[in-house]
Amino acid sequence: MPNEQLIDSSKDGDDSGQPSAILPTTSGSPEEQLQQLPDELAVEADGTLKVNTDELYLFDTLIELCRNNIKYFEDDESENGLRIHGAFVGLIDHVVTAKPLVKEVHDFAHEYDFDENTPGNGFRSFLYVVECCVKTTLKLARYVMENRGTMMFRKAMYVKEVEAYNHLLASLCTCLKHCHTLRRWTEPGHLFPDSRTVEELLGKAETINQFCFYGRCLGFQFCESMKPLLKFISIGMAGFSEGYYSEGGKISKATSLMFTSTKYMLDPELRARRIVNISQHSNVDFCKAFWFLAESELMHSLPSFVGFKVKVSRVITIPPEPIELKAEKSDVMISIPI
Repeated sequence: MPNEQLIDSSKDGDDSGQPSAILPTTSGSPEEQLQQLPDELAVEADGTLKVNTDELYLFDTLIELCRNNIKYFEDDESENGLRIHGAFVGLIDHVVTAKPLVKEVHDFAHEYDFDENTPGNGFRSFLYVVECCVKTTLKLARYVMENRGTMMFRKAMYVKEVEAYNHLLASLCTCLKHCHTLRRWTEPGHLFPDSRTVEELLGKAETINQFCFYGRCLGFQFCESMKPLLKFISIGMAGFSEGYYSEGGKISKATSLMFTSTKYMLDPELRARRIVNISQHSNVDFCKAFWFLAESELMHSLPSFVGFKVKVSRVITIPPEPIELKAEKSDVMISIPI
């Protein structure tokens, strides 16, 4: 179908009742629409991105949606209109950059599998992360397209969402380039370079924008039931860090924790900056103090009231097996008690 027909079929004011030519029209909140994507956007049985040799359907569809939104907002002279227009333009640039990189990584990812019957490695996992980002961005772009003309559309909020995923896709493009760098430095099928050091590659990772992974896009690669839990932990970590490094008694720190937790809950960008700063500059004592909170009696009961329950899809039980070790100075086998 020509691109012009794709764009024309989704113009605002079209009350023909026909479904969108880009994706089927869905109802519900933005968070629910990702679950209603067509089967063509599913992953393969081995968990990797379903790549068509002729084109990447996910990427091409996202580009068409972005072009549709760009055409709509190009005449909007308001601050939010200019920002959301620029964000969609940036999304197209990053999608065009990521598309060939994903295809190339997919072509050589099989070389690092354990065997033919076990398709799995870090490259495949990263392709899945990129796919999750594209899927979520696709959902967001479609939601903007379908609701931008309504009275209840909150442009000021969705401009931040689009900008956040714009930055996220840019960071993933940088990671994809580093995947190619690792590939060039090593022999086919080997992960560790001979002439280069791992520290050299990790040094290049400092150029990656880390803030986008802890803000509005937090947990984009996980299932929906995991995202509220990760948000709860990140808010607690950011708020606890201010109380940990502040001066005063326990009462003042507890009061500060209540205030800062609310602040970080309402401002994802501020929370992201705080978490990245903690991860780069905090010491081991802070990590021990934060994770020790899980051992307190309060935290054992608190999640059931304010937290979120994660859905369990499969219960894995590992039965205990006896262990026998050979004695140091004899051939006697000693059984280790379970």
